[in-house]
Amino acid sequence: MNVIVTEGLYDREYVEQHGFGFEHFKAEVATRTPEWAYPETGIAPELIARRRASWRATAPRHWCTRAGARPGTATTRSADVPLHC
Repeated sequence: MNVIVTEGLYDREYVEQHGFGFEHFKAEVATRTPEWAYPETGIAPELIARRRASWRATAPRHWCTRAGARPGTATTRSADVPLHC
């Protein structure tokens, strides 16, 4: 999510119109870098770096919501990433 948010790979117009709490969400994921996530997920930062190109080419493509978020809150889109979709 850090990469998606920090690189703007989400539908900003949709988030502005329908998102609630996105600025808080953005602040939460700011420290959750690919390097931070590696021990938690086992997904190597290098794999995430390689996927950035395809994310940029297709973003925003797939609806995902933050785990535990209420429908319509902190909603973002991502491409080819197995999140809580």
